[in-house]
Amino acid sequence: MRTKVLNMIQITRHAIKRFRERIMPSSEYEAELHILEAATRGILLSRRGKYKAVQYGPAVLIIYENGGITTIKTVEHIKFSGWWKKKKRG
Repeated sequence: MRTKVLNMIQITRHAIKRFRERIMPSSEYEAELHILEAATRGILLSRRGKYKAVQYGPAVLIIYENGGITTIKTVEHIKFSGWWKKKKRG
């Protein structure tokens, strides 16, 4: 018997807008495809609670995971000094 793993990925309108502003001017459809590719092929930079930062090229996706639902909240440029670059104390 085979089992299926279903994960749902949601992309917010904010993430699409930020991708188009900060990474690559494109249509909304193209931005969605690039964001999906980045979410599946990107490198995990950091994790903080239910949030994680994933890098793919110059884009850093801020992703929220709750249960089986993954929501891409926003997109930053790698040059932006976000929480994923901060060193842990101790």
